Amino acid sequence: MRLPYFAIPCSLVIAAGGFWLMHVSSSAKTAGASQYSIPSRHPVTKEMEAAAASLRRTPVPSFMLVDQDSNQVGTPNLKTGKPSVLFFIKEGCPCSIEAQPLFNNVAKAFGGDAHFFGVIDAEPKVASLYAQANVVTFPIICDPKKGLPTSFKMTASASIALVDGSGSIVKAWPGYNRDVLRQLNFLLGTLSKAGPKEFDDSDAPTELTAGCAFF
Repeated sequence: MRLPYFAIPCSLVIAAGGFWLMHVSSSAKTAGASQYSIPSRHPVTKEMEAAAASLRRTPVPSFMLVDQDSNQVGTPNLKTGKPSVLFFIKEGCPCSIEAQPLFNNVAKAFGGDAHFFGVIDAEPKVASLYAQANVVTFPIICDPKKGLPTSFKMTASASIALVDGSGSIVKAWPGYNRDVLRQLNFLLGTLSKAGPKEFDDSDAPTELTAGCAFF
């Protein structure tokens, strides 16, 4: 039998494969997060909470921008008699991607009873790709100069603002978690007179969580 002649090459191949896997693993750790990495989460500070709280009952800032389809979206779109929700997104932020399905669930649950908008710090082409990749069915306002995050005092992505039908800010959250989504659900149900809705929030963090910083 020539088993040794067969076994030795196989052992070399297996050893080489193991070395390659170790090299890939080591490279991944040193290269940083990849598209398959679990996104990091960022804490919400007291300063962020205070800034968001200061927006209550203030008028929505005046703006006119375009969405991912180059349609104009501005302040008048937030004064239609229906409540509006703005979800803040940062280009390339894995935290935004992690939060997006939860925001989609809220928007789907309320349907035509409220308006929903994303706000991304990018041009329409990038916003369109984000919408397609994350199955976003509502307009994403393109704000590469970050005027809206500045006006809404949102320093990080995955933050939320609720506006009533007359254009007054009802409440803003500098991050999200399960409790925030339930607050949003109650307030939206009250403002729209449609009542709270049922949607899946099981993947939401329990701790108040922000995304990547805008500035």
